[in-house]
Amino acid sequence: MEVQQYKNKVIKLNIGEESFTTTTNTLMKRDHDSLLYILASDYILYNVSNDKSNFQQHTDYGQTIFIDRNGDYFHVILNYLQNGTIDITSMVHNQHDGIHILNDAKYYKLTGLISLLLNSEKMRNNLSQYSTNSTNTHPNDDGDIEE
Repeated sequence: MEVQQYKNKVIKLNIGEESFTTTTNTLMKRDHDSLLYILASDYILYNVSNDKSNFQQHTDYGQTIFIDRNGDYFHVILNYLQNGTIDITSMVHNQHDGIHILNDAKYYKLTGLISLLLNSEKMRNNLSQYSTNSTNTHPNDDGDIEE
């Protein structure tokens, strides 16, 4: 099979024991240096090549991509990938939501989403409230903000 046949292939993701179904096209739509873009590219290569070694570390034999990450906010990530934007007003209900979504965007290296979040007035307000309300916050090894 050729690469073109896998450009819009349905792909399953297991993120923190939560299942998501999307397409390779969606995962490759934005932020071409992102982890999700790379995983989708690897998925396509896995299906068109005889060399399966690189991809199997992330999957159960090409069926489902496993990402060892909390999946609570991944729907926001998918929304961004599908539409190029997110409705911050409806998706960020409090400063904790904002911090988790920003941390996920950083983890997946979604620079466009990081920019959208940091340029949002609501997010800036939530982040400033979070930093003034929480005196014991610090970044962990992944760059995530922890309490």
